[in-house]
Amino acid sequence: MDVRILGAGDTAILEKVADSVFDNAVNLRLSAEFLSDPRHHLCAAIDDGVVVGFGSSRRALYRAAGGEETTGVVMTTFSVRAPS
Repeated sequence: MDVRILGAGDTAILEKVADSVFDNAVNLRLSAEFLSDPRHHLCAAIDDGVVVGFGSSRRALYRAAGGEETTGVVMTTFSVRAPS
């Protein structure tokens, strides 16, 4: 198994995804847009060329106590296909 952080140009990896990893079928156009946005992050677990799990997060700008702007990463989704 290989674990990779995907970026712009990695959309083709999402053409082969195991059942139940994502809630819906992968839309490659929207996936390319997501992967091209530097605020979004997608880590994929790939087994024999098939995505079997992923973690997704986004970078957000927010105001910390005292009014200082800071950046944080928020984990939004995590999924792993159950072993067969």
